[in-house]
Amino acid sequence: MMSFSGWAYDASIGSLLRGMRLWVAAYVRENGLFPALDLCTGTGAMCRIFDNESSRPVWGLDLDGRLLRYARSQAPSVPFVQADAARLPIRAGGFRSVIISYALHDKSPHLRKAMMTEVRRVLHRQGRALFVDFERPWDMRSRIGRVFTYGIERTAGGDHFRNGQQFLHEEGGLSTFLSSHGWEELESRPLPWGNSRIVVSRFLD
Repeated sequence: MMSFSGWAYDASIGSLLRGMRLWVAAYVRENGLFPALDLCTGTGAMCRIFDNESSRPVWGLDLDGRLLRYARSQAPSVPFVQADAARLPIRAGGFRSVIISYALHDKSPHLRKAMMTEVRRVLHRQGRALFVDFERPWDMRSRIGRVFTYGIERTAGGDHFRNGQQFLHEEGGLSTFLSSHGWEELESRPLPWGNSRIVVSRFLD
């Protein structure tokens, strides 16, 4: 995402992710999982779904100041915080839900581990974490989706691409990654055309 302006990212990728974001937002609303934190929020597209809903507080956090300036211009009622996802300036147990969409696969294994530790720390004991990221292909549609997503990831190149390949081939993709880090899957929704899955989880004490 770093190579895109906020407007360009929303214009090129945003429409492809809209259905996923609406599903995640509906789950958070229906289960009253507020306050919510959208970690690595980028352009703030997830948070914009909740803009002007004062009774449903949502925060966005990202390290990229340029993207956050764009996010604030698009959703002025949402608090956006510039901070490192591996060192969150947030008290323990402060959020009923944490959302991380497509923000694990591109990170190094060390950074992923640190982020997951922080998610566990800031999530309320009765809260839920909602993850969206790539999986290994599991059927014909997801294999076709893998061709598409591989092309996008290959264009990103560099560490982003290498980390993404490691996430799939060594970590096993999202579901396996979460299980191996102590998270219990409560509900999931496959996104085969994006070779991805939405996973609602809680941490196993």
